[in-house]
Amino acid sequence: MAGALPMAASLYERVRRVIPPVEWLAFAGDIEAILALKRERNAVVLAHNYQTPEIFHCVADIVGDSLALAHKAVTVDADIIVVAGVHFMAETAKLLHPNKTVLIPDLSA
Repeated sequence: MAGALPMAASLYERVRRVIPPVEWLAFAGDIEAILALKRERNAVVLAHNYQTPEIFHCVADIVGDSLALAHKAVTVDADIIVVAGVHFMAETAKLLHPNKTVLIPDLSA
């Protein structure tokens, strides 16, 4: 896709049926930055099924409903866990991993 960053361009294939190219260009840079931060900081993103397509399909490492995320969170080996979901899901991740940093990107979630 013209104008998109290399990795983001390949990720666009995952969401091209639901995100128009003009909108994708607005997301591509942010997605590249998030992916780079995940690598640099040894972070993993847990995303609930209701997340937007660009988060669910392009940023998340583990996806599912609340119960599935709780089960999968047990296996996380990253230093930082980012929970794209509601507060109780982040609280559950922290209970499962008290020595890890658990973040929630939207405090109003």
